[in-house]
Parts: sequence; structure tokens; C-alpha cells
Amino acid sequence: MSIYTNGSWGGVQPRNVPDNGDRLGEKLPPGTRKVFIGHMKTAAADSADDVPASWPLEYLGT
Repeated sequence: MSIYTNGSWGGVQPRNVPDNGDRLGEKLPPGTRKVFIGHMKTAAADSADDVPASWPLEYLGT
């Protein structure tokens, strides 16, 4: 996950969440406007269901 806060991008430590695992919560720093959440391969043998992908989220409020 990467976050855009106060005019710059920063990273958050990757979390490995198994399909049957619990949800995780992250508190975002004040001023965060954009978040990219990604899905990464963790091993060469990962299947097509595990290919890299990312989803952007953006806060458009004032």
C-alpha cells in the first residue's frame, strides 16, 4: 500500500493476508488524500489468481 499525504507519496509495510484471514485495519495519517492498495505475487509458483494488481482510492472531498 502506498499513501499520498501532504504532497508526497510514502509506503506502508506490506501485509500478507490469506484468503481466509481476518481483515486488517490501518490508520491513515492526517492529510492523506490518495491510497493505492496492491496485490503482489509472493512466490514464483503463484497461480493466475495471484498476479500483481493495484487499486487506486482518492478522497475528493474538501
